[in-house]
Amino acid sequence: MPDLDDYPQFTKLHRLIRQKAAAGLGPQHYRVPQILAGGRSARILVDVGPAYLFFLSVLDTIWQGRAASRPGHREPGICSDDRVYLAFARTFASLDGAVGTALTQIMFLPYLRANLDITVFISLPTGTIGETARKGSRGSPFAVSDPFAIDPSLADPLVPELGALEQYQALVQACLLLGMRAGSVVPLATLSIDSPLFARDPALGFWRDVAPDEPLQWADPSVPRTHPGTYPWFELSASCAARFVAAPDASEVRTESADGGGHYVAVSTRAGVPRRLSLAPAFPGRQDAGGTPFWADVAMLNFTSLPYPLPAGCYTPELDDPSRPAFQLAATMIAWRHVELREEVFFVDVSGTVPDAVFQLARQLSARQADRTSPIVFVGEQVWKFDRFSDAIDAVVGPLIFCVSAHTGNVAVLVESMNYHLAAIKERVDSNPYMAGTGNHDSLPARPDLSPLLLACYHFLPRAVPLIYAGSEFHAQLVTNKEFGFGTSTELQALRGGLADADLPLFNDVPLNWEMLPEFDDRGRPVIDIPELLRRCRSVSRALTADLEGYDTVCLPGMTNCSGYRRFKVRDPRDSLVVLVNWDGAAERRIRWPFGAASRVLGIYTGAEQGTLSTGGYLRMPPRSAAVWVTGASRRRAPAADSPVVLPDPHGRDRSTATSGNSSGEP
Repeated sequence: MPDLDDYPQFTKLHRLIRQKAAAGLGPQHYRVPQILAGGRSARILVDVGPAYLFFLSVLDTIWQGRAASRPGHREPGICSDDRVYLAFARTFASLDGAVGTALTQIMFLPYLRANLDITVFISLPTGTIGETARKGSRGSPFAVSDPFAIDPSLADPLVPELGALEQYQALVQACLLLGMRAGSVVPLATLSIDSPLFARDPALGFWRDVAPDEPLQWADPSVPRTHPGTYPWFELSASCAARFVAAPDASEVRTESADGGGHYVAVSTRAGVPRRLSLAPAFPGRQDAGGTPFWADVAMLNFTSLPYPLPAGCYTPELDDPSRPAFQLAATMIAWRHVELREEVFFVDVSGTVPDAVFQLARQLSARQADRTSPIVFVGEQVWKFDRFSDAIDAVVGPLIFCVSAHTGNVAVLVESMNYHLAAIKERVDSNPYMAGTGNHDSLPARPDLSPLLLACYHFLPRAVPLIYAGSEFHAQLVTNKEFGFGTSTELQALRGGLADADLPLFNDVPLNWEMLPEFDDRGRPVIDIPELLRRCRSVSRALTADLEGYDTVCLPGMTNCSGYRRFKVRDPRDSLVVLVNWDGAAERRIRWPFGAASRVLGIYTGAEQGTLSTGGYLRMPPRSAAVWVTGASRRRAPAADSPVVLPDPHGRDRSTATSGNSSGEP
């Protein structure tokens, strides 16, 4: 059984809340979503009475259930058995109408563990946010000024005795008690433009002999790129790159007021000639059809032998310079979080920019500082590829989230991209896991009638790791950023152009209005219960008895506006799992079924109609539906011979089937 000394900040918080509850302190009326009070709805708020009594009940549940808690996946790395939750506490851990904090995020953990089967809990960046060139009022959490501190916005005012660091440590320890590994998104390639670390060691960044507000100039896109990176972004023009110079001495650096904060400049004299230098922001001029300007509030760390920055995400190991101080700094950031915060899994922003040696050094530094049995796990952002850059990365984020899920506002693009990526999986070089989810902080929220189809399609892909972005389990439609999913139609571009940074929750304190969560999808149908859908997907996965080593896409007559793939036993292809999705919102599809005897195991319907399959005959798929089938020995129970199979109601009103020989919609 865990010892009190193993969880000091959680124990301290628990004791403090118990004292406040016993003294009758704090708000006497506190409103929370019904799901946190034993109910089924996230859209109904209930008054749970005194706030501290409610907090205490949840903390008691976490502590008392620690020994009986079923541990999550504890093997090194990430695998398909994991289920990742990407948390954004300020907006999606909101209680009683206030902005979410580390304390209120703890209140959601038992629900996430029990109902979503989360095994890995990841927070958006938690470091102190910079002031200069802020987006919105709060600023971007990716513009980290001090990576060795926790931003004060994560501290809950109801426990002023504990600072943001202790409250966040209590959150991590609560995850561990519930059998979840904890971690965070870590920007290792950038710091805020006003981070004091640049003043202490100017060689961390890139410097140029221009005014701080002079924009960078892009190269002519028709000119061949000097360093073709992994991202299709332009390089700097030759004249712009020529203005970058060697870093000044720390004694020459001073702060100038800029955009409500301090920007670093230096007055340097070289060969008797005074020069005015400025720390270069990372690509401040890139603005895509009204989108959020990239990197205006951050500066790129320099890991290279070059004096000027390459495109973010550019993987150029031949240019790495291990003598650069950024190597030690980035590795130390990870080691600190692993040792002091007990985080284990790190999502690395624009990971291609970060050299392999940084990840290796981070593991070495952590091992020297503590005898930590839990290994460090790195998940790299790799937007356009499934394969990792190097063995130093355990898994990748993307491309399903960025290149497929982001386009539920334009179904034609979604279908084209989905089919392309399903085919790309077959041609993969590496076998690393990849995150598969319907959205994240960068993308347009998935439409409620398409999100369940995406999740079902992703769940059974080889090496896919289900990822749930905060709020998407309730179909929350808040646009937190405006990068992915806005540029494929006039309407979507107009939507993005009408959103200012001051409107976006990622950059402002915007608590989620739980009562405004959608009850109906875009076509007026009741929304599908995502936790129930995920339970059913997990049930199907665990029921499969075969090792499905083979994989292929499925393209059958009648599959217009459809996607499909099959996983099968190489030694006996008749033993397989088949996933089909009809994305069309109006037309059903009647598809000839070529796979022989089949037993239906899961169906997802966004309408009233259900699909049918006559064994050896035709599969009828209504509009916006998905079906997952197993054939041969992959299933535990054979189907009734030559009888049509009807899937159960996806909204839980009727979990039986209408077919003799199949008494349940699941194995």
